[in-house]
Amino acid sequence: MINPTVELVKKSWNKLQLRDAEGKSYTLYTTTDKSDDLSLTALPPVPPANMFDVRFASNRFAANLSSGAERVQMSGVVFPVTVSSEGSNVIVKANGKSMLLTNGSQISLTDNSIAEFSVEAENSLPVKFDVAQNFPNPFNPSTTIKFSVPKAANVKISVYNSMGELVSELVNASFEAGSYSVKWDAARSASGLYFYRMEAGDFISVNKMLLLK
Repeated sequence: MINPTVELVKKSWNKLQLRDAEGKSYTLYTTTDKSDDLSLTALPPVPPANMFDVRFASNRFAANLSSGAERVQMSGVVFPVTVSSEGSNVIVKANGKSMLLTNGSQISLTDNSIAEFSVEAENSLPVKFDVAQNFPNPFNPSTTIKFSVPKAANVKISVYNSMGELVSELVNASFEAGSYSVKWDAARSASGLYFYRMEAGDFISVNKMLLLK
């Protein structure tokens, strides 16, 4: 692969280097500065599938993570593939797993079925367990509940009526670190005050919501 010229890369950009088992490597770059112009970071067309190639899905060697995750596509690589970061911490997500890649460290991708992974700025991950007020509220007949998970954990979210009786179990599963949402369809429930409870390890939070029909 052709390496980008130094003139196109800012010193403030984070280096994301990928190296495969045969020693082939390529460096991608990330930034979170919305003012950075990436128009000159485009790469030539993707080569044949058996040739080593690493690039962002935008067909660039640089990506701006200020608006969220960006996908990295790989072809012709020999696993395991190591990914290292130089400059800042990023989150790498592959096959449903989130991994924190700190400045100066590296992680290894061993599953040869991985053709791409995503990378995002570290500050995009929640720093604590949290469950937001449902929206809309009052609602009819459905509402959405957003919740945050700062680390891998089993999350349970249940709905109770004003008598304390269980009405619905919306979530009871393991989640990786991230922000999520779940919808409650109350079409078969009566109008009234309800409570939703989130449990994740030692974290417990209860909120009220109002169904009006």
